[in-house]
Amino acid sequence: MRTSLDLLLDRTLPDAVADLDAVLRAGLVDLGALQRMVTERHDRGIVAARRAAELADSRAESRPESWLRVYLVLDGLEPVPQYLVCDWQGVVARVDLGFPYERLAVEYDGEWHGEWRQISADRERLNRLQAAGWDVLFVTARQLRDPAAVVASVRTAFAR
Repeated sequence: MRTSLDLLLDRTLPDAVADLDAVLRAGLVDLGALQRMVTERHDRGIVAARRAAELADSRAESRPESWLRVYLVLDGLEPVPQYLVCDWQGVVARVDLGFPYERLAVEYDGEWHGEWRQISADRERLNRLQAAGWDVLFVTARQLRDPAAVVASVRTAFAR
């Protein structure tokens, strides 16, 4: 529990959330207990730590996915992590961040998505999502260096 607190204090909000997401996903700490602890403390940086605990989500599967989600949430958007897209036949795909009402998937593509074996699987998955009526916006590591541009891209996709 103390280590989780240390991950939250005096760090950027996206980094704090990303590390806490990983701790939660590994089952190393109870989020409710952590939230109670940060509510009772008065350490330097505790207000930001409380916000990080509010934004934490154990469904995140990577630090970049967490960063991406935080940037979108801070701009007032409400992505659903690891959203299951379904059609009349069942599950089409699980997307990194889903916006069900807008039928938009936001996917973080790490370097391994460029490997030849992965490209074919990714294209088949993209075709299934599009056939189900979903648009897909891909975000790369380089794009993630400019969070404002990424958020603007998502908002532009909504407008379409």
